Amino acid sequence: MRRRMKKIAMCVLLFGIALLSLVVPAPGGETISLSGMVFVVDWDEEDRITAVSVVTEEGREYRVLPDAVGRELFQREGDTVDIEGVAGTDAAGRKTLTVIRYRIRP
Repeated sequence: MRRRMKKIAMCVLLFGIALLSLVVPAPGGETISLSGMVFVVDWDEEDRITAVSVVTEEGREYRVLPDAVGRELFQREGDTVDIEGVAGTDAAGRKTLTVIRYRIRP
């Protein structure tokens, strides 16, 4: 029984570490400012938005990390925004952005 509990605890720990690597920006990420349009890139089985990206005029795509400020952009599909945030890379090699602040362009 103890052995099984240790195994389960280890699996939970490894899963947590893997999840953090997808959500936390890469160490040493640089603070950047950019402008771009918000696009929804993923939904769950109940059609709720689970991920958005911001695409700049130059075609660079940044996956917005879903923290409190980032989730606000889930309601801004199609809007052009000015963003200040911390750039990083996720485990899949995609550019990510932890949003510090944003402004909707008129």
